[in-house]
Amino acid sequence: MPRIVERAEAIAVVTASREQAGSVTDSCLMCEIIRGDVVPGAVVAETPELFVFLPRFGVRWGHVVIAVRDHVETLTEAGVARWATLCERAYFTQAALSAVLQPLRCYVATLGSGRAQPMTCEHLHTHVVPIHEPGDRPARVLTWEYGVVTAEPAEFEALASRLRAAV
Repeated sequence: MPRIVERAEAIAVVTASREQAGSVTDSCLMCEIIRGDVVPGAVVAETPELFVFLPRFGVRWGHVVIAVRDHVETLTEAGVARWATLCERAYFTQAALSAVLQPLRCYVATLGSGRAQPMTCEHLHTHVVPIHEPGDRPARVLTWEYGVVTAEPAEFEALASRLRAAV
C-alpha cells in the first residue's frame, strides 16, 4: 500500500541509489533515470523523444514525470516541436490519470532550471500530479516539505500498467 515517508528518508534513499550506480554529484539525476542507472518507481511509456515514469518518491500517489530524453534544460533549448510533444504527452497522461485514479483535478508543471538549484533538476521535465483534496494548492503539492509517497515495486508496476492501458 502506498505510504508517506519523510523528505530526509527519501533523499537518503535517492542518494544511496545514485552512489550505488556510481553517479557523480554533478551528474543529472533525470539522465541517470533515463539511462537506467537509477531505477524509477515504474516506467509508464518510452518514445524516441520522451521517457515517462512514476517516480520512486512522488508528491502524490500517481505522480507522473515526463522527461525529454536528451539533456536539455530550457524550453528555448528544447524548441517548439519538442515542447509540443511534451505537452501532448502531458495531456494524455492527465487523461489516463483521470480515468484510473479519478482525482478532482491534475496539476501540470514543466520545470527545467537551466542552472543548479537545491531540490530541483536542471533537465527539462513535466510533472503531472493527481489531486484528491479540495484544498491542495500548488505551493503545498509541488514540494517534498510535507513528505512524499512511495510504494512497493509491484504497486508501482500495477499502476503503470493501468495507466498504459488507459492511454
